[in-house]
Amino acid sequence: MNKTDLNSLVKQFNKLYLMYRKEFLQQFENSYITRNGSPLTNYDIKQHLQQKYTYGMKLGPEGLTKFIVFDVDVANDLQRAESIAIDIVRTLHECYAIEYNDIHVDFSGKKGYHITLFFDKVLQYNHLVPFYDEVREHVGVTKSEVEFRCSATQGMKLPLGINQQTKAFMCFCIADVEAGTLTKLNEKDSYEYFLNIKQIDLIEFRDSVLNNIKDVKSNNDKDKKEKDKKVATIISEAQAIEYQSIIDDLDLTGKTAKEIESDITEIININRLKYSGTRHKVTLLLAIFFRSQGYEQDETTGFINNILLNTYENYRTLISADTSKEYMLKEVTRLVKLTYGKGYQLHNNYKEIRIYKSEIETILSLEKLHHKKLAFSLLIQSKRHANKKSLLGQKADFYTAYSTLEKMGNTKNRTRLLNYLLELEQMELIKIIERNEFDKERSRAENRVISKPNRYCVLFHKQDENETGLLLKQNKQIDLAKVVAHFFTEKQIRQKVSKRQWQSTFSQAY
Repeated sequence: MNKTDLNSLVKQFNKLYLMYRKEFLQQFENSYITRNGSPLTNYDIKQHLQQKYTYGMKLGPEGLTKFIVFDVDVANDLQRAESIAIDIVRTLHECYAIEYNDIHVDFSGKKGYHITLFFDKVLQYNHLVPFYDEVREHVGVTKSEVEFRCSATQGMKLPLGINQQTKAFMCFCIADVEAGTLTKLNEKDSYEYFLNIKQIDLIEFRDSVLNNIKDVKSNNDKDKKEKDKKVATIISEAQAIEYQSIIDDLDLTGKTAKEIESDITEIININRLKYSGTRHKVTLLLAIFFRSQGYEQDETTGFINNILLNTYENYRTLISADTSKEYMLKEVTRLVKLTYGKGYQLHNNYKEIRIYKSEIETILSLEKLHHKKLAFSLLIQSKRHANKKSLLGQKADFYTAYSTLEKMGNTKNRTRLLNYLLELEQMELIKIIERNEFDKERSRAENRVISKPNRYCVLFHKQDENETGLLLKQNKQIDLAKVVAHFFTEKQIRQKVSKRQWQSTFSQAY
């Protein structure tokens, strides 16, 4: 194989298969390993094609794909595997009107075949699973006989290398459905076949095939709404690569989510970027941070705009000279929208938290129920999001939105909520570090009065190191009554709260 042919094959691999490169598989004689120390490169693909090493690919955590593979794998029965492969080809053509020249078969090198459809755009693999299931049911085979490839967790060996276990070449095949045979191509013909593969129009495939799979077919309005929810979102490969780069940005190896949040809150406090070349990543992290605190999308956009505008106007060297103010703000809007739409979060963002009996006793000592609920909500937010680098000695501060506190069961009346917060501060249970602080840069940019996000500190954290506490592992709504029931018997709690509070709130947990 000459250099020109090799480069053409690598280019075709990139076009048909590869987007995510951070993790990939390497096959050895008796095992596979996942490699993630360095990305899969074009040089690695050349090594694979030259049969020096054998590699496989993964889709990455987003599960974005531009192909679907029916992986026929029948132990010790290659004839049965061949028969199933032909049946799949026939089904794809006869039941879904997919042209034979768009259905591609390659030999795995041992005991099976891959039947692949390649697409010209990208979607998440889960939208293809119902199609896989329906095809499998048509053919009459089990999931163990025909597996779905790839997924967010399972990878796939690439063709046109050698199977390290059998040393057989993983060639492409010509399927003769009428004769019921598969003809394996030699290396030269396999390369030529591969270079001539064309991709299917994914939008057309979605509309004609995916939208008509039986589990999304609808005959009434209720079902139609459910169908609309399942329609696959199709994106370009450029968008897919960007989404994946965002996920890579979120993989901040070596730092815990709490340490990352500490860095983020420092940026919020100094109201500017810390380092040059970090605008894109910081924008993304700020968007995730503010979303996790419960801020609405437009609020988050505004807060980030303020930080970047201040950096742009007063610390210009921290933002590339090629970046215009208009482009910078447009990127904020886009990344915030993407963050909220995709639900991005920091790794381990919702860690385990521990509640202590002494903290609950402090909350129960409050006379009014709305104070109890609000103090409990602030305690939870503090444990989830407090910044270790505090302005108040050992007490950690955190940001939270009124909308978050409302979602946690507190009053939706903003005036009352503010009054309750001020009352808790007067009781010395919390400290309001920043509230309605004037946002000079953003107010000037948007020509209206805008405040910075509110920041608080809880002052009644547990102090007794002998307490075990209640460990809460999941990020979900934490009910005050259930936590109280963990620490106190019904008799004890009846003595601590009024009859009305018992009946309206706490009795449900007993």
